[in-house]
Amino acid sequence: MASSRRPRICQALSDAARLAAGVVSLCLSATSLADVCDVVDVSAGGAHTCGVRPSGAVVCWGDNLRAQSIAPSGWPFPFLLVRAGGTHTCAMQSDNRLVCWGNNAFGQATPPSGTYLRLSAGGNHTCAVRSTDWTCPVPANT
Repeated sequence: MASSRRPRICQALSDAARLAAGVVSLCLSATSLADVCDVVDVSAGGAHTCGVRPSGAVVCWGDNLRAQSIAPSGWPFPFLLVRAGGTHTCAMQSDNRLVCWGNNAFGQATPPSGTYLRLSAGGNHTCAVRSTDWTCPVPANT
């Protein structure tokens, strides 16, 4: 039986009054933010936040200076999870392939081909776990 309780999204106001997840947070009812209702996965980046809806669509909000908050559309498979980095975002589709967007200055938004089990995004890097190895396409010191 599905719960009738609405999820709550914790958000913070940055110095530019943009919504993003942060240390000092203001909890708002998801019903007051129609674009982020019912997200099943959420990740906060440098100054942006993205979530995955039950439909598999990705929704992002906050800073968009490097196009990190422009959620992709038209992909053949729904998304399972999303990870926001400093100024880039990556998401895993239901076929376990990765799609990334935003800043790609260090190759952080260009994942190697293949399928993955886990995904993590940092400031200027993205790492993912394949069934056979751990791969980081960007050197750890960048």
